[in-house]
Amino acid sequence: MTRNKKIKILITLIIVIIIISGGVWYWYSQIPRCPESCDDGNPCTQDFCSPETNYQCEHSPIVGPTKGCKDLVETCKQYQCVEEECQIVVLADCCGNGKCEAGEDWETCPQDCELCDDGNPCTQDIYSYKTGKCSYIKLNGKQPGCSAKITCGSYICQAGICQIEYKSDCCGNKICEMSETYETCSTDCPNCDDNNQCTKDHYDYHQHKCVNTPILDVICCGNSVCETGETYKNCAKDCPNCDDSNECTKDSYDYYEQKCVNEIIVPCCGNGICDEDAEAYSNCPTDCPNCDDNNELTEDSFNYETQKCEHVTPPSVTVILPSGGEVWDIYGKTYEISWSCKNISENKLSFRYFVNIHLLQNGTLYGEISKIAIGGMSGYVYHTIGDGCVWRGTQTYSWNPGNMKGGAGPGDNFQIKVELETLEGEIIVSDISEGYFSIIEP
Repeated sequence: MTRNKKIKILITLIIVIIIISGGVWYWYSQIPRCPESCDDGNPCTQDFCSPETNYQCEHSPIVGPTKGCKDLVETCKQYQCVEEECQIVVLADCCGNGKCEAGEDWETCPQDCELCDDGNPCTQDIYSYKTGKCSYIKLNGKQPGCSAKITCGSYICQAGICQIEYKSDCCGNKICEMSETYETCSTDCPNCDDNNQCTKDHYDYHQHKCVNTPILDVICCGNSVCETGETYKNCAKDCPNCDDSNECTKDSYDYYEQKCVNEIIVPCCGNGICDEDAEAYSNCPTDCPNCDDNNELTEDSFNYETQKCEHVTPPSVTVILPSGGEVWDIYGKTYEISWSCKNISENKLSFRYFVNIHLLQNGTLYGEISKIAIGGMSGYVYHTIGDGCVWRGTQTYSWNPGNMKGGAGPGDNFQIKVELETLEGEIIVSDISEGYFSIIEP
């Protein structure tokens, strides 16, 4: 075989190999397959690809610690996968996470758990993991720390309190019982003797106290009752001193009411009462006040009934006409006699009284001109109340000198006198006209 022929055969073989290789490569490239790597760079996802995923990469989240996300940061804190992110997570069931969890207590994990011991042997101390608080259950009966024995008893828990439970009928149990007395058991029973011969002393086992009952069936000084026959002088223990140091009281003790009686003596200067017909300011200023108000226009008096001073302005009457110098004709003419009154309604003339009009000559009664009845009385000149003096007005009387009883003769030095008279005939007040007037016969 020639050299050229060999070269042709070699070239032919090369071409055949090339053709076959291209076909194989084409066939291989058409087969489905996963990518060489699905890593998304997130340690908190699981990267995979399979025929089930149609040869596509998928990333499912990882929860908890995983490679690349599990390093400890500090006590009870660690990197873990949460929601496809690497985060710091506080570990549960870990002493130091700030939460007292089941299986932990103050002794095993004081960092997280509270000490619930209240120091009371009569309570069961429990920590609640649900509420995070201590609770204390009250215990009864003997408990460690509350069971020691003492005289007449022992310590025992009662409703959460360690108390002494005493035995009955035992001297030393702090209870005075029926079979015990001060003499037989002074530890429990008091001495009820009050050193008072007037009391019956005994111990009341029901009330748990001494009773000292006064002896009342016989007179006994010291039984706290002032009895008939006893006084402050002979038995100051029972009877009070009834002397009030007031000479105007009669001092005694009322045995029935069991109290002092200080009866006021009347009359007596110093009894606080101004006694009528016996005392006045002049002889007993202790009881009677000075009623002088230093007012000349008032009449001062003491009212023994009300025990008060009274200051009354007295009634007054003033003759206005005649005023002096007048000359009156004895016949045919009338002349006015006028007067004024004050303070009538404030005194005993306030309802009915008389106004007496008299004629004087040289200061001596010459005759009666008129007797006027204020308030209305038969047989007299009539004036109603309010018509004159009653309400402090001015009263007038028209007079004819010739009409007077017995007649008035001519003359000089005449005056008019006006009086206010009570129904009982008492002249309360009067006034005489100023100056003289004359009566002439024409």
